[in-house]
Formats: sequence, structure tokens, C-alpha cells
Amino acid sequence: MEEERSYSPGELFMLTVLWHIKTSEHNLVDPNLPGVRFDIILALVAFLTLIKLFLQFEFTPSFGPLYKMLQRMLGELMKFLVIWSIQLVMFAAVAVLAFGSLETFSDFNSSIVYFVEASLGNFDMENFESPNQNLYLLGEYFQVLFLLINLILMLNLVIAILSKSFSVMSLHANGLYCDTLVKNFGHNE
Repeated sequence: MEEERSYSPGELFMLTVLWHIKTSEHNLVDPNLPGVRFDIILALVAFLTLIKLFLQFEFTPSFGPLYKMLQRMLGELMKFLVIWSIQLVMFAAVAVLAFGSLETFSDFNSSIVYFVEASLGNFDMENFESPNQNLYLLGEYFQVLFLLINLILMLNLVIAILSKSFSVMSLHANGLYCDTLVKNFGHNE
């Protein structure tokens, strides 16, 4: 006698979606056809499943302490992002005021986008080309100043913040892991 396998609600949902895709008369994965996009639903379910798996690492002895360290480092990283956002807004505002006649810096939103891209390494010195030679030179110096501050100082600052947090928390790694276990599996009286 064959035993029936029981499925979790997530597995039942995935099987139902796959069955609908296979037995449908229409190609439900084609984005040009109207109707439900099951490929997006499947991608969402896969993403949530991987997040659930990542959250389960908290209870393993090898990944648990690292997970807790990452959790606490995110707080430090948020403080850095506030500082980085302030300097980004400052440079964008100065660029709009000083170089507003240029297309890239004509409004605040495009200026912010330019400086976010520049901080990721996608910058172009030709954006400052202008018939006015003084404006061109000022723009080049401004761009170099932004790159120095953003790519050297800010990058070193975030590395220093995260390495300090890691070194402090690595001393307490086992305590962080045991604290997690006690909070989740301890008995409340």
C-alpha cells in the first residue's frame, strides 16, 4: 500500500501554478497576452523561499553568529547612508546652482541621478563642456572634488565603520548565537 505524501501550502501553490501553466490553452508566460502572469508569481515565490532559507541560517552554529553580525552591521550602514545622502544632496544642489545651464544639471532630480551614477563609477567629464571655458574648468574641478570625496573618503569611511563593527562583534560571536537560541527556543515562565 502506497502512502500519500502531504504537501505544505507553499508546495501546493507551486504545483497548482505549474499545473495551470502546463494545461492552459494559452501561453501564460508570454507578457504580450492578457491575463495572469504566472512567471512573475513564480519568481516572487522563489524569492520569498530563498529569503525564508536565509532567515533559517540564524539557527545554525556556523552561520548564526555571522547572521547576527550582519544584522547589527546594517544599523551602522544605515548611519553611513544618511551621511552619504547628505553629501550627495549637497553636491547635487551646488551643481544645479552652478551648472544649471548645462542639460545634465538643469534640475535637481537629474543632478541627483548623475551623482549617484558617478559614485558608482559611471561619470563623464564631457557633461561640463560649455562655450564658457571658465565653466568647463570649474566643472572639471568640481567633478574631481566629488570623486575624491565620494570614492576615497566615503568608501574608506564605510570600510572603517564595518570593520570596527565586525571586530567588536566577532569577540562576542558565540554569545550572539546563544542569545538568539535562548530568545527563540527558551522557555518563558
